[in-house]
Amino acid sequence: MKRIPKLLIIMPLLLSACATPTVKMSLVKTEVLTEPEGKISPAKAYLHFTQAELMLLEGNIDGAIDEHKKALFYDPKSSFLHRSLAGLYARKGTIEDAIREASVAVSLDPYSLNARMLLGGLYSVTKNSIKALEEYKTAISIDPEKPDAYFYMGTIYADIGELDKSLEIMNKLLKIDPNSLLGNYYIGRIYANKKLFSEAEVYFKKALEIKPHFDSAIVDLALVYEIEGKIDKAIDLYKEMLAFQGHNPKIRGKLGELYIRQQKLGEALGEYKEIEKFEAGNLDARLKIGLIYLEQDKLNEAIAEFQLILSANPELHRIRYYLAMAYGEKEDMEKAIEELKKIPEGADVYTDSMMYLASSLAQKKKFDEAIGYIKEVLRIEPELVAAWSMLGTLYQEKKDYKNSVDAFRETVRLEPQNAGNYFSLGAAYDKLERFDDMVSAMKKAIELHPNHVGALNYLGYSYADRGIELDEAEVLIRKALELKPGDGYITDSLSWVLFKKGSMKEALEAIKEAVRIVPDDAVIIEHAGDLYSAMNEKTAALEFYQKAIDLDPNNVKLMEKVEKLIKEMGK
Repeated sequence: MKRIPKLLIIMPLLLSACATPTVKMSLVKTEVLTEPEGKISPAKAYLHFTQAELMLLEGNIDGAIDEHKKALFYDPKSSFLHRSLAGLYARKGTIEDAIREASVAVSLDPYSLNARMLLGGLYSVTKNSIKALEEYKTAISIDPEKPDAYFYMGTIYADIGELDKSLEIMNKLLKIDPNSLLGNYYIGRIYANKKLFSEAEVYFKKALEIKPHFDSAIVDLALVYEIEGKIDKAIDLYKEMLAFQGHNPKIRGKLGELYIRQQKLGEALGEYKEIEKFEAGNLDARLKIGLIYLEQDKLNEAIAEFQLILSANPELHRIRYYLAMAYGEKEDMEKAIEELKKIPEGADVYTDSMMYLASSLAQKKKFDEAIGYIKEVLRIEPELVAAWSMLGTLYQEKKDYKNSVDAFRETVRLEPQNAGNYFSLGAAYDKLERFDDMVSAMKKAIELHPNHVGALNYLGYSYADRGIELDEAEVLIRKALELKPGDGYITDSLSWVLFKKGSMKEALEAIKEAVRIVPDDAVIIEHAGDLYSAMNEKTAALEFYQKAIDLDPNNVKLMEKVEKLIKEMGK
């Protein structure tokens, strides 16, 4: 008689617990087997299970699934086998199949913690939060000391936005396991999401006490430090992380960003160069290097970096835009224009490039060309306020005040709550000598922004210049000076209104201060001459007038003042 292996004698006893005959279910056969359906054979089930395990070790997950199905043919009511098959389906990514098998496992053994946890996890993957929570709650009712169940419940509540509930559950976890790494970490995240950054800091630090090199906690704590303005602490954390890990481009990139925030461009440059050393094809690092060179006015180096990127990636139009900017900073406008013209309509930087081109041309007093490019921008983006504002300014530079007013009126139409738009419109009205419209626009600017220094000063000075509303003018100008103390132009305005009010001593003190602050402004120097002339101090007046002429030799009205004063002095 052939000897029966001991394993086949013992295994039926071990596997008998896998079968629960109390629940009826139908089994879908995947292949024709020789044994009659429904014949229980735990030993054969085990053999197929072990075969499945061997296939899994070889990476044959489909084969393992087939062997599990064969095992279930011989033991269809094994909760363990259904749960194991569910795990295989999950690994394969067929989640619906996994849920079906895990559900069967739970129905066969409602008190199986493992089956409940698996099913909860599968529901969580499919974003079925309600069912996932039900499974985890059941798991906790089976074992109130099950830390994983609390943890996963907490993460689900956090995902659906119930942060207080999530915090409550995670704290229950910490009562069971105070040194839970993930428990402490996620409580930190919850507090960070609630913008309670001091509390978040405590728990991230606790997580790092448990596991000093826990990357996620380091990064999140560093982000908290960033938000709190503790940039040096964030930098120290990232440095510590690099010291442990070696090269990490993401962390070096973060360090570079933080150094830039601190205006430590040299240090930032060093980090991006380290990234480039290990990853020559890292475009972001090379771009950052080029931009830092541009910021440092190392224009040749910036140009070289941008050209290198474009040589391999000519379709990167934003890089070409930066290249044009670098040429512009070098005052090589021909090359700047050449690069800008290569940027096609439809590129994400097309309108930016046209705006930059217009601005560059305006600096060279080529206003008509600049206006042409701005109109091109407005053809594409007719409601771009920045373009209308630049157009108004360009027309103003051309002394085309009517078109300037029309452009600034568009800015007001598009952004009626922007005080700056009303200020620009008011200044344009003033150039057209539409005083009432100017006053209305400036008052609207002040209404929208009571501390708009420019509007306060402009309106106050305009009143003073016309000798009207002098008390109001003084109030407006003094408020502007309070908001911007030490401003020479506002101080000049104050001197002018005091002069118009007859407060000559105060006016003289104010104009002396204005001249001290802005010694090379022809208008302020002329005002000093006007004041001394009104005080009959003709020699001092003449001295200031002559200084003003040196600064503004084409000022006809000023020269007329000088001639008149010289006649009065008998010179």
